[in-house]
Amino acid sequence: HVRSRRQRQMCIRDRGEASHEIGAELIDAGTRAQFPDWKVFEGRVASNGVPFTHEMYVGAKLYADNVINVMRDHGVFGGEGLRVEQYVDIPRVHIDQNGGTPDCSLWAKQQGFLYVWDYKFGFDVVEAFENWQMMDYVAGLLDLHDINGHADQYTHVVLRVVQPRAPHRKGPIREWTVLASDLRCLLYTSDAADDSLRV
Repeated sequence: HVRSRRQRQMCIRDRGEASHEIGAELIDAGTRAQFPDWKVFEGRVASNGVPFTHEMYVGAKLYADNVINVMRDHGVFGGEGLRVEQYVDIPRVHIDQNGGTPDCSLWAKQQGFLYVWDYKFGFDVVEAFENWQMMDYVAGLLDLHDINGHADQYTHVVLRVVQPRAPHRKGPIREWTVLASDLRCLLYTSDAADDSLRV
């Protein structure tokens, strides 16, 4: 029974990774004003060996369309401001011990907006509000984009969770918007908590 449960968890994970690949491809195409339909993915297999399904495509398209709409709203189509499945160091939280790979982030410098997306293909509900994993990513992205203690007072951070298969009263896309300066306070609180655990 334990083994079968583990196998189910691995299956969900692998399907999620496959749907993420579709999402990344759709976002990349969107930077060139191209919008592939399901036929482009039908019959193909993800890098982990899982066949793409229409359900994966539908979920990934919901996520990618949201990213593309934000790109369009801010006039940022690719370049250094857009990062998809790219690792970021987060030394601010744990020196030499912390880093991660946000699903997608967009830095709209002119308007002062930093977006971070977390695409979940599974069924367990994840909230955007004070999502510590996503806040962790933001800490690294603020450093990566040279958003200092002055600029962060005017930088709006938008955390968005996209969950097409997890029913939620607020719908499949939820967000939390906060000033980067306020977020730093929460991150420092996290640092203090971590320090106390290391004593």
